[in-house]
Amino acid sequence: MGLLLENLSFLGVTKTLNILHEIEVMAQQSVEGQAMELDWVADNAAYLTDQDYFTMCVKKTCWYSFMTPCRIGLIIGNPNANASELIKPLAELTRFGMLLGIAFQIQDDLLNLVGEIETYGKEIGGDIYEGKRTVMLNHVITHSKPQEAEKILNILAIPREKKTPDQIEFILQLMRNYGSIEHGWDLARSYANQSAELFESLDFLQAETPVHPEEKLISEYHDQRFLKELINYVIYRNL
Repeated sequence: MGLLLENLSFLGVTKTLNILHEIEVMAQQSVEGQAMELDWVADNAAYLTDQDYFTMCVKKTCWYSFMTPCRIGLIIGNPNANASELIKPLAELTRFGMLLGIAFQIQDDLLNLVGEIETYGKEIGGDIYEGKRTVMLNHVITHSKPQEAEKILNILAIPREKKTPDQIEFILQLMRNYGSIEHGWDLARSYANQSAELFESLDFLQAETPVHPEEKLISEYHDQRFLKELINYVIYRNL
């Protein structure tokens, strides 16, 4: 907010107010998403669907990390200060950010289960210790036998500091047995691929700043290159 206000004279009042509105929407969505996730943990929620997860993820992750940054970038970069003239490109960038954000969060949840601590940088299995309802956890609860699902929920109800590595491994093994991890990979790749396909149709992105001859990169232009390579980073990072 401070950086935004410091650039008021450069951006102009109209763009600054539009960006303030974007930040307000992002903040509300992010808080609602975080509240949903915390409520699921507190209630030890069972049998949540992929769609439940997507709803939470869009609010908690996508608006903050992808959708709003994309929208603000378009508002700042477009010469037209009137946001009402940008309805279509804003909608397309919002969907792009949503698809990429879902892929990013599922990938992050997967790395928490199967990543390497040296590259991931966080505690492996920490989401299970915390009881976070990831796609993989929701999947294994739904697809396990009733007695197995009950045991999973009993473990999740135990306070973090009292959970044991054997209990965490029990849940991880069931995820492997029931294809929960593969289900997460499939969803992450699917959403990343959808975002890549949508990106190719964003014809309002300006093709400027050609790549230098010594550079070997995917996109021909700097402007598009950052977003295009971000798609690959989201799905292949830390592997």
